[in-house]
Amino acid sequence: MSSVLHDEHRDHNEHQSDGRRIAVIVTRLTGGDAEHIGVDRLRWLAGAGYDVTVVPVSAEPADRSLALPAAVTVRYPDGGRSGKVRSIRRLLSETPFDIVLALQTGPNLLAAEAVAAMAARPILVLTELELLTSGLARPGITAMRRIRRARRAYPEADLVIGSSHPISAELSAAFGVPASRSLVVHDPVLPAAANPIARSIDPSAGIQLVIANLLVAATRPHLAILAARDLNSRGVPTHVVAHAEGPLAREVAALAKRSDVTFTVSPRGEGWAAQLAPNAVVLLPHRAVGLGRVLVEAAAHGVPSVGISTALGVADALIPGITGELAFDDSPSAIADAVYAAARLGVTGIEGWLDRFSSATSGAVMGRALDYAAAQRVAV
Repeated sequence: MSSVLHDEHRDHNEHQSDGRRIAVIVTRLTGGDAEHIGVDRLRWLAGAGYDVTVVPVSAEPADRSLALPAAVTVRYPDGGRSGKVRSIRRLLSETPFDIVLALQTGPNLLAAEAVAAMAARPILVLTELELLTSGLARPGITAMRRIRRARRAYPEADLVIGSSHPISAELSAAFGVPASRSLVVHDPVLPAAANPIARSIDPSAGIQLVIANLLVAATRPHLAILAARDLNSRGVPTHVVAHAEGPLAREVAALAKRSDVTFTVSPRGEGWAAQLAPNAVVLLPHRAVGLGRVLVEAAAHGVPSVGISTALGVADALIPGITGELAFDDSPSAIADAVYAAARLGVTGIEGWLDRFSSATSGAVMGRALDYAAAQRVAV
């Protein structure tokens, strides 16, 4: 694994592609975080001078309100896995593309299969936004089949990009991707306009502990309730607010009632971080994430956060003692300690760090990654 592309910051407008053709394979164009990232990539590539064709492999139509640059052409493939592979291969055969860039596991595997049978294949760059195996619950049969296919396909790509260091480490260690062809490019998750919230840094006056992710088993929302109970027992008034719903909402509410912790569910949507309270601390209690995006979003608004020190994907998105704290372990008392310490932080002076997650810088690093893949191909 290498993160060499993050070690130098070049001017955001320096990269120009000289009209290289690139086919971008995505799941869909509208939806959640992954789709936002994919569209951001398309816009940056078009702005950098690439001739872009995007292939959404899902049958779901894009939101009609989505505006893509004129330089981006959308091509929908045939149905079924085999039909999609044939459609992608036909597109690549009809037009001399220089690069194929795929985003996420499904599109990665389709792109790899389409390119594999070509005599003169374009440069193949695969990207992963999430961990595939590490620290996650035991995958089902379908997921295991996908993982086996990835283990065969990924080492053959010209470059495989992870959105965090744990992802790239997993790609090298568990999927056999050579270190020379594994790079880290952080996602463009920085809000376009983030105004710092006027903070209260006196935790003794009370803390609002925020759960920003869905209330599901993987996010372990019960830990927020238990940590709040611990803080309340210390004389630190703490209540919990969930900014997203989920199937565990009732269970978490019941635990809060038994623990005498005030708990509210207040869905805020995409702009949740801009609406945080002056005494808020964001908690990410996951065992593993691809990249702790909510930690970056909170920091962009001057709000501290807490992650678990043993959790994968957290350290890329949090600076201990600056933007938040890492709990020693996932016990309620350790999390409470970290929340109290984080509540005393004034999150300032981090503009340079935040810029790594901006659309401009993340796009420029992706552009350098594509250049790197092309140079590696020439060197061989």
